Amino acid sequence: MASKREHLRASEVLLGYSDPLVHGLMDQEVRMLGYKYRYIRHNMEYIHKVGELLGKEAELQAFLHLLMDMGLVTRYDYRKKRERKIQKRPQSCAKEK
Repeated sequence: MASKREHLRASEVLLGYSDPLVHGLMDQEVRMLGYKYRYIRHNMEYIHKVGELLGKEAELQAFLHLLMDMGLVTRYDYRKKRERKIQKRPQSCAKEK
């Protein structure tokens, strides 16, 4: 299971946006129920409800969250994409930092 920070980073790299509210909703019950919370929040019905409440972008983030917690999207998947973005920047941008 990825940390909230990892979920946010993956959303930003893979989707281009990140909302802490979505990931907070996905993991809200963890303190009360332990890993059993996944039966309540980690399913497609709940993900669709997130989309109805917060929009399509939130639904995609929730789905990515689920895929990460299932181990189908890993750090390797979004770190490689992030590294490619950094390498593609023009040389002038790299010098400004």
